[in-house]
Amino acid sequence: MKLLFFITVLFFITSTAYSQMVDAETPENVQPANDVIGGQWDLNFSDEFNGSVVNTVKWNIDNSTKSRAARPGIGIYDWRWKPENVSVENGNLILKVYKTNSTSMTNGSIQSHTKYTTQYGYFEARIKVGDAAKGTHTAFWLQGPNMSNVDGTANDGAEIDIFETAWTGDYTKSVVHIDGYGDDHQASTKKYDTPGIHDGFHTWGFHWTEYFMDIYYDGVFKVRYSDPKWVVQSPEFLWLSNGASFGLTGDQYFKDLPVGFLTQTEVDYIRVWKDVTPADERLLNKDSWALVSTNSEDTYGNNLASYAIDGNPITFWHSAWKENHIPHPHEIQIDLGKTANCSGFSYLPRQDQNPNGNVAKYELFISKDTDSWGEPVASGTFDAESNKKNVEFPNTVFGRYIKFVALSEVNNNSLTNAAEIDIMGEYAEEQVGIHDELKMVKVSAYPNPFRGQLKLAWEQSNEFNLCHIYSMDGRLINEQKVELGTNQLLLNIAMLKRGNYVIELIGKEVRAIKQVSKL
Repeated sequence: MKLLFFITVLFFITSTAYSQMVDAETPENVQPANDVIGGQWDLNFSDEFNGSVVNTVKWNIDNSTKSRAARPGIGIYDWRWKPENVSVENGNLILKVYKTNSTSMTNGSIQSHTKYTTQYGYFEARIKVGDAAKGTHTAFWLQGPNMSNVDGTANDGAEIDIFETAWTGDYTKSVVHIDGYGDDHQASTKKYDTPGIHDGFHTWGFHWTEYFMDIYYDGVFKVRYSDPKWVVQSPEFLWLSNGASFGLTGDQYFKDLPVGFLTQTEVDYIRVWKDVTPADERLLNKDSWALVSTNSEDTYGNNLASYAIDGNPITFWHSAWKENHIPHPHEIQIDLGKTANCSGFSYLPRQDQNPNGNVAKYELFISKDTDSWGEPVASGTFDAESNKKNVEFPNTVFGRYIKFVALSEVNNNSLTNAAEIDIMGEYAEEQVGIHDELKMVKVSAYPNPFRGQLKLAWEQSNEFNLCHIYSMDGRLINEQKVELGTNQLLLNIAMLKRGNYVIELIGKEVRAIKQVSKL
């Protein structure tokens, strides 16, 4: 009887705790406002901010006892989060910003530390950012309680900035901070376009899995972190805030403004879902797979580049850009994962580490394969001014592979003149890895995880003729023919690095995929 009573009480407490995390005013069965990710989602946390006060069951209201980091570029030497700057009004969370004297600012911030922490899922918030021209920035972020542990990875937590609006242009940046904020601190920053960000409400989405972390803006894919170093593998808590801007310089942004109310951030809602899609169906989703593109990691300030077709920006960097060769040709090859009709490209020189503004020559090649690049379709010199430039090709070029060659200079051991690159064009309809019209066949893989050899087997002798092996970021890293009429395949892939991979078997009428792990 006591055991039954204990179980009943435990169930009541657990159910009550869960119900407190999901707002009763969240629309029933609501799903992420994102047609790209697909899948099946169960709501795990939500706040519609429809009450009259902040729900302290879910949130802590921040109260800074000392100034946070000064922003001397705009004349702010003391700024703090204060409870009086936080309220709930007209169905929105309000985070106000005040100028309290000639060098001080107060701001609003709430976070869910000790009240709601979670790992993996889809995180969504609809936000109207504060006026960045008033010297403030709005942020939607996650924080790991143990992110200060130093191990060179995000395994034990990180600060994940989904966005920070510290600039007045139509762009923002995401950042993953690891290993605390001291001498061991490391960060990976990605800049992405956000049309209309300073006008009205916009919706940010954050899709976090064991293998990648994706960011969406108004339902459009923007950023992916897939290098295991930067993918967080421990629980995080939620954070909504604004603060003094770190991305502006000039008196007009704060010094010249009158004392008093400056601006406010408004949050319509925040929601968190858990993926309940059956494991064997997750990688079959066409749109999710379509976003798995070649995507190496991007560490802001280390001379980066990005490319985009159809509005999906992908970032990459090349380790050669970190070498101190004077001069040294730096070559990057990009596998778009599918063919595209390219009509030109635009570039924005990155002078982040180069105050002297040195210039660099470039050549850009596009080809159907990597064995016959031919002549460059465009070449020239980077403009020392940090203004976006458009380069149109004389004729539309059809290809899957892009090679970008830059001749960089080194100034005081600081490499220079990488650029953001946006390829202009349209993808062809056929996409590598997408064969939805084919019959799906179940396949087994053993041993899984494997060390050297991996055996694939399926029930019937389906006419598979090709086997693809993809990395989890979508790169095709191995291709092997399959003997027709067989129902098994032995792969000798000991050369693969430790990690997770996707196996795809393709035939004229059938298709199978399987996720495997290398020890």
